[in-house]
Amino acid sequence: NSNTSLPVTATAQGGVITVTAKTAATPTNTNTMTGTGTITLGGSTVDVGDTYSVTAGGVTYSLTLDNANINTYSTPNAVLNYFATQINAAGGTATVTGNALAVTSDATATGTVNDATKQQFTLDQSAVAGQTPAHIGLTFGKTPETVGTLTNISTALVGTGTAVSAANQSAGSDANVTFTVDYGFGPQQITLNLGKYQKPGGLTQYAGEEINVTQLVQNGAPRGQFKDVVFGDNGTVLVNYDNGRSKMIAKVPIITFNNPNALQRESGGVFVESEEAGKPNFNDPETNGAGAVVANSVESSNVDIADEFTKMIVTQRSYSANAKIVTTSDEMLQEVLGLKR
Repeated sequence: NSNTSLPVTATAQGGVITVTAKTAATPTNTNTMTGTGTITLGGSTVDVGDTYSVTAGGVTYSLTLDNANINTYSTPNAVLNYFATQINAAGGTATVTGNALAVTSDATATGTVNDATKQQFTLDQSAVAGQTPAHIGLTFGKTPETVGTLTNISTALVGTGTAVSAANQSAGSDANVTFTVDYGFGPQQITLNLGKYQKPGGLTQYAGEEINVTQLVQNGAPRGQFKDVVFGDNGTVLVNYDNGRSKMIAKVPIITFNNPNALQRESGGVFVESEEAGKPNFNDPETNGAGAVVANSVESSNVDIADEFTKMIVTQRSYSANAKIVTTSDEMLQEVLGLKR
């Protein structure tokens, strides 16, 4: 929002805040131009990777925060005091009050200085690509119907990051942010669920400066190593890991045929599809008349043992009886030959 009563104007474009003094310069015999401007640095924290620059009197002063100087310039006030020191050392006048830097620049100009001449000061806050303050923008509602609830997610300033949000951000839609990470085992896509747009229960904005964690729920697991493979009664093939997690890698179907008796028999106790048997039908276990999968079991005999033993005994007795008949016939022939002699 603009305030025309202030002695400066401010514009923002491309991450750069430009502050321009509106105070009219006063012509002097030495052609000296005097302008004033105030730069306010919002927020209460700064981060490693932030880059700040202030241009006053045609001279640009810069400061980049890194691990070596972050303790010295750990607040916006400390950052602005750095620029005040630099500007004062160069002959300007700069003072810091809170998070505001007030600058008066004296610079020799050519020609006559007219009223409403503007001296421009710029504050540029940017970041190393992919680092803070590259960020995801969250907007919360202000109307009575949406106050405190999430209304918009912007991923326009993620730098070289991969975070994206859904195009549909209407009320009730899932408020998700998806990004990709790679810890050396290939890219992994992670979805951050912030609830639903304009609905309570997800990410909510509260007043105050402190965050009180009301509930912690762990749903992750440490890195696991392969442990074993097991088969489920529903045909699933599961891989177990030593961190307690399991993952299904396959599912065994049950194959049925319209005419199973017409399957072509092959050696080794196997059957082959034939034209008379029809095309194979793939089914989940115990569905559409298919059989069941019995895990961790060995198939027993598929015949009636008692019946087979009975048949074997009958066959043996038949053999014995036939052998007796042959013996009797032989004895009778021997007797006939003896009578002839």
